[in-house]
Amino acid sequence: MKPLPGVEWVSVLLLPGEPFRNWANLTMKRVNCVVLKKESEGLESAPYPGELGQRIFDSVSTEGWQQWLQRQVLIINENQLSTADPQAIELLEQHMLGFLFGEGDLGAVPEGFAPRKK
Repeated sequence: MKPLPGVEWVSVLLLPGEPFRNWANLTMKRVNCVVLKKESEGLESAPYPGELGQRIFDSVSTEGWQQWLQRQVLIINENQLSTADPQAIELLEQHMLGFLFGEGDLGAVPEGFAPRKK
């Protein structure tokens, strides 16, 4: 069988009840990642709701998003934020805009942060 251009062949086990997917369209989306400053594999879906989620989907790579998630944990822990608090969510969103897109004054490592020594 002749491979399709741009498609890598993968062995797939289809389980009963699993929907068949169009395996010929397995090429991953590529984005010019604003975090990594290079082209990289894009996210599979918008990781955040609304227009901001679409903006992230269009311009942040999988690796860039993982870097944000790590930073988010650090911000939550250092500032003792509760993700159930609407004000904390708003603050995290401002940090996210700063980290991903360089907008605003937030997004950097919290002032005074020092990683634990092992």
